[in-house]
Amino acid sequence: MRLRSALAASVAQGAAYVPLAGAVVVLLPLLIAQHAPDDKEQYLAWLSAASSLATAVSLPLIGAWSDRTRSRWGPRAPWIVAGGLVGGLAVVLMPGVTTLLALAGLWIVAQVALNAVDGGAAAVIADDVAPARRGTAVSFLGVATAVGCGIGVLVASRAVGDLTVAAAMLGGLAVAGAALFAPLRGRGFSIPVARYRPGRLLEGFRRIATTPALRRVFGARALLVLGMHGITSYQVYILTDHVGMPLERAAALAGVNAAVYLVAVTVGGLLTGRWSDALGRRAPFLVVAPLLVAVGVSFPLFSTTVPAVIALIVLSGLGMGSFLTVQLAHSIDLLPKTGDAGRDLGVLGVATTATQAVAPLVTLGALSLGVGYAPVFGIAILCALLAAALQLTARASAQP
Repeated sequence: MRLRSALAASVAQGAAYVPLAGAVVVLLPLLIAQHAPDDKEQYLAWLSAASSLATAVSLPLIGAWSDRTRSRWGPRAPWIVAGGLVGGLAVVLMPGVTTLLALAGLWIVAQVALNAVDGGAAAVIADDVAPARRGTAVSFLGVATAVGCGIGVLVASRAVGDLTVAAAMLGGLAVAGAALFAPLRGRGFSIPVARYRPGRLLEGFRRIATTPALRRVFGARALLVLGMHGITSYQVYILTDHVGMPLERAAALAGVNAAVYLVAVTVGGLLTGRWSDALGRRAPFLVVAPLLVAVGVSFPLFSTTVPAVIALIVLSGLGMGSFLTVQLAHSIDLLPKTGDAGRDLGVLGVATTATQAVAPLVTLGALSLGVGYAPVFGIAILCALLAAALQLTARASAQP
């Protein structure tokens, strides 16, 4: 494993997740509540859907362009640096706008740009890390993501009284992380040049559709994101409307939950990433991890208390950290060495981003039933069980 590459990718990705998490969990819901207090859930759902849809469309394109980019610092560096700079600055500007439309435009730009950093970091692992060490390298990305998420939510929740300061801190950290990528990584390894031709992007989608193992990767990830995104996006509202906490206390507790989630994701990702490398198998972890998520989500379904929400955070954090770490390593294992890692990982990322576009609308539909957040938790449990079942359909001989 090339330590410099894994370190540089982890720093850039962790920094990008500072504003992503801080905005999704705290900053964006509070800004929307300022503009439209009576319709905050609806506006949050539609804005989340629009920004995720834009990200789903752009990531495969950005990945394909990065495959063909050449610079003295490697093909991914320009996109990672630009993504952190543009995304961080967009977040900084969010509290200063006076209309929901302007807020939506800035958040869409921020999410697309910051997710370009995420996709570029994964492609760096595919470029520079040997198969036998990918689980460990991806676990570093998982730890960085968890640290970034924890820092982002803690910063946003502690600065809830001054959202301008919160946004400046969140965006500034993303900019700093992007600026550090190139000097930390160095020039990297050379990779095959992805020759451009019409239809090359569609080949990435065709590969997913025609490869059973990649279809399972895509489907399981989409299911887990569909179930969990509504819970993570609506965490502040869950604490206010499901548990019964005042808004400011809910925002503060969201910061505590972020720290707990950070530890859980870190432990899950580190243990299972290294363990899957040692065993030379990924499949068992991809079955157990979603089941752990399902168990965690069941707690607030039956109890409207803070301890139940904390149990959800701990168990779902362990499960999601384990699943996302091992599955990313599994995805990279499955990709052929054709110089299209950025494109292919971007296509696989559509399972996350496109589902994030749909998930808030599913959550909104569940809330429209008028029975609170119970249907939201039920959907998350069902999706986690289906993700585990999907992995069980794999033939043992197909597992790397």
